[in-house]
Amino acid sequence: MYNAVMNIVNSNKDKKIAIISHATATICLLKEWCDVTMIEDKLRYSFNNKLLLDGKFDYCEILKIDFNDNEVVNIENIKMN
Repeated sequence: MYNAVMNIVNSNKDKKIAIISHATATICLLKEWCDVTMIEDKLRYSFNNKLLLDGKFDYCEILKIDFNDNEVVNIENIKMN
């Protein structure tokens, strides 16, 4: 999943792209960039100390991931805003 996403990002520099994925695959991908902690039997995902998922992953989450070259510089959960 990670390699596929990075290939898409590298092939579309300076463009806005949308990638639609299954929840389980997305969670696995987020582990590449996020801090994952267990609090009260719930996995919490955060990026730069900003909470993205609070242990209840909705199957219709909308995540915005900003890249600068190959580096993730920001991740937001659009639904939580």
